[in-house]
Amino acid sequence: MIDAQSQCTACTHLERQVTDDLLCSAFPDGIPDEIWTNEVAHTRSYPGDNGIHLELIPLDVLGQPGAQA
Repeated sequence: MIDAQSQCTACTHLERQVTDDLLCSAFPDGIPDEIWTNEVAHTRSYPGDNGIHLELIPLDVLGQPGAQA
């Protein structure tokens, strides 16, 4: 069985420079497990998200060299 990919990996707010911690603009102290594991879709407000929600990386940017994904 293949594990589902986190919604966060397709989000523009994910901190991609950090290797060990799961951080983003919405959760600078750590992405909650419920969000990372897709138990809760982060398309609406979630406690502590600073008003920042899932924002998908545009497809035209995703495949470009040097893209943030």
